[in-house]
Amino acid sequence: MEPVKIPNLNGQSLAAVIHRPAVKTEKLAILCPGYLDTKDYTHLTMLAEDLASQGYTAVRFDPTGTWESDGDISEYLTSQYLKDIESVLEHMLAEGGYSYILLGGHSRGGQVSILYAARDLRISEVLGIMPSHAPVEGKRREDWESAGVSNSSRDIPGNT
Repeated sequence: MEPVKIPNLNGQSLAAVIHRPAVKTEKLAILCPGYLDTKDYTHLTMLAEDLASQGYTAVRFDPTGTWESDGDISEYLTSQYLKDIESVLEHMLAEGGYSYILLGGHSRGGQVSILYAARDLRISEVLGIMPSHAPVEGKRREDWESAGVSNSSRDIPGNT
């Protein structure tokens, strides 16, 4: 594992971890965390390790405004998340030698992966693991609208 800082299009840094295969191949995987999730949750770490064992250079990152990446939570928007994927992709392509690109993620990460892959023909394969699909509805939505605010929280990886 190789912790790195990748510049985003706003000049901020995205915290990322690169998992390299034993022998470099032309396969790259970019993994996107879910809503308010981090690159350090066990499922993304294990997926990156599994992909590296299959010859992929796998990158997992925290989007702008979350966890170890620069920015404010107010910048945690779908439009910015899509730009962050582009920043990670361009950073890795600058290394050269990648001709097969898998883009995937869990929950919101799966959703933005699908959205990004639809507009970038360089993406060879997209993996949506339980991608989110709709806005918040029901009681949670009603509470959000009446209070004017919605609170979300996540456990710290390795500490529930």
